[in-house]
Amino acid sequence: RHNVVASQLPAANTRVPGGTQVSLTVYARPVVSRMVTVPNLVAKTLGQAEAIIRKADLVVGQITETTGWQQNRVMAQSPTAGSRAAAGTLVDLTVSRRQGQPA
Repeated sequence: RHNVVASQLPAANTRVPGGTQVSLTVYARPVVSRMVTVPNLVAKTLGQAEAIIRKADLVVGQITETTGWQQNRVMAQSPTAGSRAAAGTLVDLTVSRRQGQPA
């Protein structure tokens, strides 16, 4: 049930002067978050990952820089690829900004 008057003040059939304020309590439709699948962003460039996140109705979250073998590539993400999240959820990325050196 939604968009139905649950109660009112003054009560129904009460005589009041014209212009009297009437307060209504209405059942509203519950807000239901649409769930989406989190895409796999690992090994994508930061630009590619940001575009994919937006297309999936998610939001780019915190971007952490680290050293890695593939410069400007996503090394990790949260939430993980394949998981379900509400549309608008923040997706945090760990991105390699500099080439790592072999040990």
